[in-house]
Amino acid sequence: MSLKRPYPPCGLRIIAILRIIRGVLAAIFSILVFSIYARGDLWRHVTLNFISTQVANDFLVRWLSEMGYFIDDWHLLFAGTVFGLLACIRFFEALGLWFEKRWAEWFSLFNCFVYIGLGIIYFLHESNLLVAIIMLVNIFIAIYLVRILRKTNKLNGA
Repeated sequence: MSLKRPYPPCGLRIIAILRIIRGVLAAIFSILVFSIYARGDLWRHVTLNFISTQVANDFLVRWLSEMGYFIDDWHLLFAGTVFGLLACIRFFEALGLWFEKRWAEWFSLFNCFVYIGLGIIYFLHESNLLVAIIMLVNIFIAIYLVRILRKTNKLNGA
């Protein structure tokens, strides 16, 4: 039995493309972290110092540069693995959204709420325009997903 949909799939496909972009970024970060791990301590220290001087206003980059002295191989392997898993999850979610799967809509809604919460925490700590834009995009996606999930439930008698 297929669900009756009260909307065209273009909205879900736009969200899927955004998820693919986030998955690609997570994959790039994973590859970057694993390459830092493979090159050793000196390269790690030089890379983190270079990044911190190029983007001095970003809290995360400043924190990474300070932690560069304390990050060991285990932390790099863990971070690379987490970014790799995040990339796989994003691609899996995008695939489900592209093919209009209901579980992907719920999963994407859950992810939006998680990222909105994390964005609020980050925004309270250090506010900037990029975080505000990302939060607004997640809020709009969450509103869209809530509306289509409610309409789909009404249409299918659930």
